[in-house]
Amino acid sequence: MILTETIEIAVNVFQGLMLTYYAYSVLGSKKNASYVQSRGLVYGIILAFLITIANYTVAFESFFVIVYALLIFVYAFRELHGTNLFKGFVSVFALLVTALASAFSTNLFSYVLNIPLEYILSSRSSERYITMAFAQLFILYLLVLSMRILKKEFRNKNLMSGSELLIIILELFLSTVVCILLNMIAFEYKEERKVQFVSVIVFFSILVINIIICGLIIDINRKNNIARENELLKIKNEYNNRFVENASLQYETIRKIRHDYKNHLAAVSAIFKEGKTEKAVQYLEEGRSKSDEKLVFVQTRNDIVNAVINLKLSAAKTLGIDCAYSSVADFKGIDDYDLCSLLSNMLDNAVTAAAESERKILQINISANEWSYMFNVKNSIDSSVLTVNPSLKTTKSSEGHGLGTVIIREIAEKYDGVCDFYEEDDLFCCNVLLNIKE
Repeated sequence: MILTETIEIAVNVFQGLMLTYYAYSVLGSKKNASYVQSRGLVYGIILAFLITIANYTVAFESFFVIVYALLIFVYAFRELHGTNLFKGFVSVFALLVTALASAFSTNLFSYVLNIPLEYILSSRSSERYITMAFAQLFILYLLVLSMRILKKEFRNKNLMSGSELLIIILELFLSTVVCILLNMIAFEYKEERKVQFVSVIVFFSILVINIIICGLIIDINRKNNIARENELLKIKNEYNNRFVENASLQYETIRKIRHDYKNHLAAVSAIFKEGKTEKAVQYLEEGRSKSDEKLVFVQTRNDIVNAVINLKLSAAKTLGIDCAYSSVADFKGIDDYDLCSLLSNMLDNAVTAAAESERKILQINISANEWSYMFNVKNSIDSSVLTVNPSLKTTKSSEGHGLGTVIIREIAEKYDGVCDFYEEDDLFCCNVLLNIKE
């Protein structure tokens, strides 16, 4: 008796840890922590406890499966990377695989061995433990296989839209419900071998259908990835072309200043000889301010960052904005497309606002530590923006305007970071923290 109870509990613990580790492996930890450090072990034990309770209260888990999925989602929501929709997809998918494999195994052995389904589910017989072992190995095989595929295809590059993910989650959820209902029917008509046979075929068919759907999901993600890479390349080329145009204008200004350099020296020399020191100093100051109108050039190890910031700073200098810039050189763990969207929207808003202010100041600082990047952009303002417009809603009527702050917030959420808008010393500040993905 004690041995059989120990085996039952051990299997439940194995299943709980297996499911939470699956979510951890596919999604990854927010802080690059290990499975144990990300509380995966704790949630796994809680899940095992719930499975044990279900085993002692009902013949088979049925709708307890939904509770398991919710627990895995809570773990993913609190500790793991990814959007909430993708976390929901992983949680439901893991439980669907478990439910299908378990139901398929029990019905298959019930039919092949000609043993009532109730006997396999509730007895302490050798047949039950053989079925249980087969089911756990089958579940493990399916989870490991899907884990490798999902990690390869989706880690840090899930490109499915929210509507696509929502439809897929709904399909997985309905498949789980059908699986539960079918198991209930099979249990109700446990003496009918035809019902058992049909149940085995239907369970297997649902499993195959969902494998095919997984293939379609991967295909959609790959196509979206190709489309986005092409779009990113197009954006990069456009930014570089526009930067070259701005650079040509600024180089022309520098060339003219250098051409007149000797003439300016001669003029200053003549003024000094006349004893007009103050006038000479004033003349030199005017020349220095003009020479400051030089090419703004940022050089990191990321071409997208270079293209975006160089273009925006060049445009800012053309508008007479005083620019200050500092940045890290590498941007590992952040997708280029997200970098482009984030910097473009942060700088577009800042350059526009700075150009309309009296002081015309723009400050950009990008810093990093082992776990995250901090993007800080400040621009001068003549009066408080947040007092008048605390929600930062656009005042422009044309379509497409007003999406900047929304996009910035969405990117921060995607990287489990934070986005903050505040004001200090007559400067409007946009601060975004992005956590580095593995």
